[in-house]
Amino acid sequence: MERKFKEALSHRRSYYALSNKSLVSDEEIENIVKFAVKNIPSAFNSQSTRIVLLLGEQHVKLWNIVKGDLSIVGPRPQLVRDMVFMDANQRRRHSVRQGLTGLAQINGRNNISWEEKLKWDLKYIDAGITLKEDIRIVIKTFGKVFTRSDISTDGMETAEDYGDYLLRTQKVDQETYDFRQKEAQKIIRGEL
Repeated sequence: MERKFKEALSHRRSYYALSNKSLVSDEEIENIVKFAVKNIPSAFNSQSTRIVLLLGEQHVKLWNIVKGDLSIVGPRPQLVRDMVFMDANQRRRHSVRQGLTGLAQINGRNNISWEEKLKWDLKYIDAGITLKEDIRIVIKTFGKVFTRSDISTDGMETAEDYGDYLLRTQKVDQETYDFRQKEAQKIIRGEL
């Protein structure tokens, strides 16, 4: 596949291999895209072409949207190890299709507490899901992405797990934390 793709590129031909898996490494894909943007003429020979390249988890999320497993807007999917710490009200966030972006992402993302994130998720559900609101959220998301705001908090690259947050803030004790973590493992293995 790699050779055919490069040959098609060098002969300026389209090559379609739609799939959620690639035989080429992410690094090689980046190099090919950079080469194509640099060497393939655009309108008026301008070099201001922008490419959005989704690799890794973002790539998987896009395919989940295409398949219909994930919505563009909605509460972000949570790991089982987070869900076991949620109460019944907080779990209502799972009553709608999970999304790539939502109110929590445009109102602080990783720079707000877990309680605030869950509050924004529930507000989205309780307010009633509308196309107008979804469009507003998508537009605000683009602003957040391009300004790279609220990506990290307290020196952490990614948000900490909900259970870790509860333990760190002493909202659960170590014994409860350990019990819930074991419960999550049992759920993952299909034992519960």
